[in-house]
Amino acid sequence: MVNLYARPKALENGIFQPEIHAIAALLEPKTIAVFGATHEAGSVGNTLLRNLITSPFFGHVFSINGAGDRILDVETYGQIQAVPEAVDLAIIATPLSIVPGILADCVAAGVKTALVISPGFRESGAIGRHLEAQLRDSLSLGGMRLLGPNSLGVMNPRRGLNATLTRTMARPGNIAFISQSGALCRAVLDWSFHENVGFSAFISLGSMLDVDWGDLISYLGDDPYTQSIVIHMESLGDARSFLRAAREVASIKPIILLKGGRTEAAVQAAIAHTGDQIGADDGFAAALRRCGVLQVNRISELFNMAEVLAKRRFQPQGNRLAILTNSGGLGILALDALVATGGQPSQLTPHTLATLDGVLPSDWSRSNPIDLLGDADGDRYRQALEIVVQDPNTDGVLVILAPQGVADPTDTAEKLKDVVNRLQATELGHKPILASWVGGAEVMAGEAILNRYQIPTYPYPDSAARLFNLMGHHSDCLQGLYVVPSGEVIAGERPPDRDRAQRLIDTAQRHHRNTLTTPETHALLAAYGLPSRLLEREAHNLAQAGAYGFRLTSDWDPHYGPVMRFGWGTQTWPWGSATVGLSGGEAEVALPPLDEGLAQQWLSQSPLYPYLTGAGDSAGVNLAVLRRVLVRFSHLVAEQPWIRCLHLDPLALWPQDTDRAAGILAAVVDLHPRDGHSVAPQPLLCPYRQDWVQTVALADGSTVTLRPVRPSDESMLGALHQQLTHPGDPDGYPYYPHLLALNGQGATAQITRLCFADGDRTHVLVAERPHPQTGIPEIKAVGRVQTTGATGRLTLAVDGTIAGLGAALVAHLVTVAKSTGLSHLQAPAGDRPELADLWQGAGFHLDPTAPEPLWVLRP
Repeated sequence: MVNLYARPKALENGIFQPEIHAIAALLEPKTIAVFGATHEAGSVGNTLLRNLITSPFFGHVFSINGAGDRILDVETYGQIQAVPEAVDLAIIATPLSIVPGILADCVAAGVKTALVISPGFRESGAIGRHLEAQLRDSLSLGGMRLLGPNSLGVMNPRRGLNATLTRTMARPGNIAFISQSGALCRAVLDWSFHENVGFSAFISLGSMLDVDWGDLISYLGDDPYTQSIVIHMESLGDARSFLRAAREVASIKPIILLKGGRTEAAVQAAIAHTGDQIGADDGFAAALRRCGVLQVNRISELFNMAEVLAKRRFQPQGNRLAILTNSGGLGILALDALVATGGQPSQLTPHTLATLDGVLPSDWSRSNPIDLLGDADGDRYRQALEIVVQDPNTDGVLVILAPQGVADPTDTAEKLKDVVNRLQATELGHKPILASWVGGAEVMAGEAILNRYQIPTYPYPDSAARLFNLMGHHSDCLQGLYVVPSGEVIAGERPPDRDRAQRLIDTAQRHHRNTLTTPETHALLAAYGLPSRLLEREAHNLAQAGAYGFRLTSDWDPHYGPVMRFGWGTQTWPWGSATVGLSGGEAEVALPPLDEGLAQQWLSQSPLYPYLTGAGDSAGVNLAVLRRVLVRFSHLVAEQPWIRCLHLDPLALWPQDTDRAAGILAAVVDLHPRDGHSVAPQPLLCPYRQDWVQTVALADGSTVTLRPVRPSDESMLGALHQQLTHPGDPDGYPYYPHLLALNGQGATAQITRLCFADGDRTHVLVAERPHPQTGIPEIKAVGRVQTTGATGRLTLAVDGTIAGLGAALVAHLVTVAKSTGLSHLQAPAGDRPELADLWQGAGFHLDPTAPEPLWVLRP
């Protein structure tokens, strides 16, 4: 028996390695077969084949043609089975009626991926939906993945792949672009040449029969050439797949999205185009915010944001912008755009103003925008920038230059890039510095310098000001990613009685009721610490006490699960100017669960917030009481997914100078129907699984806490990775040297993705204990279960010097897998004999039929 805990000390079977994606063959094929190519110039099939063979693609291209004709001198076969090589990608551009048969042949021949250009499926009516069902049946027979139908195709410029109907290949770059609109793809491609923008991938998604947003985002998250992901979306498809992949990837690569269908007319047009829709617009926006995705409203903003985020990892901490300009008029235009889109000018401190007095002419503006005057040269710009960027009230700086007086656009650009480069290595490096060189041909040389040194520059200052605000929104989105509300609703208070709440719901459903009675509703709310009384008869007294009435609701959205809304109630006390023009229609939207920080952020974004804090005739409300109500309510609707809707109206709150608890005067609870076999619908954002936290005693008498991973674990997981790959003892060596290839951003990205695992498709648990000497918490092991259907793949990394730690973590992972309904677990054997003892001890056995050494367990 091999001693599991003898040196070498580390056990690892691939948890830090990038995921192997089934759709990689779609964008990185080595062999391509084209169906539907003809001799007719300009036809879809002929165009596809011509674009493939005239681009610098170094793989093999074949034509599949029943007549056996060579087309464009490409080697042709009568059927896919006759191709002498394994086919990575089949491109299908044939009449609709024969596509299902072709797809079935491809599955039988072991083709890895397919791209269906042919339109006319789901979006064309009953016949198209019938054909689409046939495609699904064919796909179900094997493991082939399909992009489309109704796709313009895909490009991978770095690999010379142009599998599209567009003749011109995109420039190589670091932006991945995905769209459902072929026409927009063409327009964006034309725009990219003018703006010198390059792409790591250019993908026309089509109707999403199989490959969807989540698949592509997950793949691009691992692609080393992709630095940002740009999306134009008309329909959502599988919301869970999209948003959970986005949450995982947005933490390492910016995701910027432009959504079509924001008006009713546009929604109907989108349905006609794609056969699907996104759902409630406010719910979608709330989901994007919680998943770190930045939503923009213009095509120009889509790519400007991708460009600026790819150039510099600026992270503004607020919305206060300082504007430096040699033209007062241009500064005012920038200020208007800034305020109109939610930003504000920096209020410069007296120290900053005094310091500027020492370097600027006596008649400078002494306010923001900072007018450097028409005779400003490069040195004046440099000095002003170095002073203003240090102002604590400034979150970013916009530098505007118009070629007038002695202003030299080229010299000023040189001095600006020197300042920015110096700042990047300091604590001020997070502050964005944007430039707007206005003047066409006169400023081109200066613009070229700014672009060369990755300084975002724009021809119009108002565009730059809007971009600054978008950067702030993106920064807020990313900060929200790190918030994982725990099961303990309010720190220091009694946790909710989840069992009691579940019993109340079970009782109603057992009696075939989908609405709770009034006593049941009160008991349900009380289980989560919500102050429930029916107090209609006391309304007069509440009005005299100066209470305000609000409406707090949760309604189930088929895409996003429970969606919370907060606004004025149908009864509002006291009536007065504070409520004029405001109603439930101004309700702000959020997705549960929340903690107090998220609740405060939600409230601060609401149009009611000025009145909650005491604007006008309002005395304001006790925000601490309101936040606690919002947090408890959010956990109730997130943790009890059988609740279809929960409405509190009115919710009575008292002025901010009182500590009285809120009063729920009326509440309605409706449940999802249950037929005795259905599984509870799941919310989009899962609460932190407090029930998966376990403390285990190890053989050496120490204890370790096994728990789900949190985003804040990044640094501790990084330390574990460093320890296992670079042991500290003098005669140590890398225990799994393949990880050394994951240095720098590679290792960081994989660790970050572990910390942001979606919690539904992927379960990541860590083993944490305090350091024996310092008491500082350390992560000494991490394990992951990735699920596909009812099968889970288990990978882990363990500090093998701690006796029994690996066995304890694997046992807990198996328990978690059982609780989620997995019926089959797999564990790659790796190249370490010590792992064999670990898997055998947990009940795994080697699968003799697997193509690789694989341990399996049926829990």
